[in-house]
Amino acid sequence: MVLAMVTGCSTSRPPASHIPPSPRISQQNGSAISGPVKESPSRDIVVQTAVKSIGVPYAWGGDAPAEGFDCSGLVRFTHSRAGVALPRTAKAQFDQGRAVHLKDLL
Repeated sequence: MVLAMVTGCSTSRPPASHIPPSPRISQQNGSAISGPVKESPSRDIVVQTAVKSIGVPYAWGGDAPAEGFDCSGLVRFTHSRAGVALPRTAKAQFDQGRAVHLKDLL
């Protein structure tokens, strides 16, 4: 199972009630498949942890609620709670990722 969370730093935040659905990913070629996503315990943990983190202040290099988060620290923290190990920096997370063709984006 592959989980991905795309985040950006912003001073504003969307309403907590708005959690967009995730695309289904083909196991054969990694491309997106239209339609609803079957919920998974890992996805639920990532989303619930992220929602609980709303309001934690921004902190450069931060990767825990007590000290605050930067963008990559939040991604790493939320995924670690679901058992997914990610590198610490945004660059290292990007380098670990997989390219997706523009036509496959939803």
